[in-house]
Amino acid sequence: MTRYDAYILFGGLIDWICIVKDEQLYKGLLGFLRESFKNTTCQVWRINENEEDALYNNNAVYLAGTGVAYDIKKSYEEHISIIKKVNENTNYDNFSFCIYGFSELAIIISEYFHYPLIIDTLENL
Repeated sequence: MTRYDAYILFGGLIDWICIVKDEQLYKGLLGFLRESFKNTTCQVWRINENEEDALYNNNAVYLAGTGVAYDIKKSYEEHISIIKKVNENTNYDNFSFCIYGFSELAIIISEYFHYPLIIDTLENL
């Protein structure tokens, strides 16, 4: 049986590095991952727009949303285009916490339920 390891942490770090536009750090992290985590899949999780109710549940990662595996062989530019494509599926502006002006709730939800941070909502803070 083959062991399969997948980490949302590394996918989240890749997203953050792309958001802050640090290509050197991106290359450094991917070099580290290729050497030290050869058999690991880096992935991200995004809640889908019509599944907001599941977000307020400690099993949302298993009940809703979409997991996306990242290819750590992609270039910085390719990865940024992948992030944009993944984010096209969800418009967080339509989530109640953005509509009613409490986008900080996305951070609280992520921390409380141990989800990856909903990065897109940070633009509203």
